[in-house]
Amino acid sequence: MDGLLYPAHLDGLSAVTNWLTYAQATGRIIEENYGHVTDKASRLTATVEENVLVQIENLRTHPSVAAATSRGDLKLHGWTYELETGQVFSYDPKEGQFLPVEHATGIPKPPTYPCGQKSQPTPNDSRDGSVLRAQSYSNQISTFPSNLP
Repeated sequence: MDGLLYPAHLDGLSAVTNWLTYAQATGRIIEENYGHVTDKASRLTATVEENVLVQIENLRTHPSVAAATSRGDLKLHGWTYELETGQVFSYDPKEGQFLPVEHATGIPKPPTYPCGQKSQPTPNDSRDGSVLRAQSYSNQISTFPSNLP
């Protein structure tokens, strides 16, 4: 996603450049709705989160996904993972933003890890709410069969 924001960082990385063509809609959303966000880390977070929402909307266009969601056999959820802290964030459509998964509503809990251990995320002080989400995508979003506990 950094390459989407700063294409010069992709010099000599043609495969990554080609892969990022799938994120062109995300680039436009960021350009048109997040001009006020100038902090690089906040802008990158917004880009990652918007891309999750854009890709979920893309998934909804596939006939098998559309059929399964309309039957209630499939629910879509959007999660991001912060490598630095191990914290998982889930898109909460009621709040219109990504929240730590333990605070989001109406979403499945994160999977358990080997040996039954759950990830223990640490607080993320970098998410101060200064990045306001564009309201263009307000649906639930990562794929889980609806019959999971």
